[in-house]
Amino acid sequence: MAQVTAASMNRRGLMKFICFSVIGVVVQSASLTVFILVSRTKFADQGKPLVLGATALAMALLLWIWVRDEGYAVSLFLAPAALAVGFSASYHLVGALCFPGLLNDFYAPFLDYFLSVLRVTANVFLIYWIVAAVFFVLIRVWQKMTPKSSDPLIKPSRTDGGNPP
Repeated sequence: MAQVTAASMNRRGLMKFICFSVIGVVVQSASLTVFILVSRTKFADQGKPLVLGATALAMALLLWIWVRDEGYAVSLFLAPAALAVGFSASYHLVGALCFPGLLNDFYAPFLDYFLSVLRVTANVFLIYWIVAAVFFVLIRVWQKMTPKSSDPLIKPSRTDGGNPP
């Protein structure tokens, strides 16, 4: 049986964070691509709000899972920062690979472009941070109100040394 060390715990946490970030980039890239494709159809009026709603739900679910599982105050800043940077990366990735029109403003002098990207990234971070903070508070309040014994996620401790009957 492998011994669990602090280094392996940190590696697992880092891998979990990387997976979280990659999933965020994939969801945001796919959502942006679908949004652009839907906006070019005759169903744009009905489709664009649906894509935005589905994206918001997917990102909220991703943040909920992260905050619920990690629960540390540090994760309130790491997760929204990763998703905000992932949003900018997704925008540029989709622009570079599929829709070059997204990058029309990318010309010299680049300072104005980078400042506008920084502004958007900061706003997206703020939105994700607010959502993560609300989830953090809701989870903590729920945990305080719910008795430990009735929590379905917590398995009762075994008194027989961990051996099944």
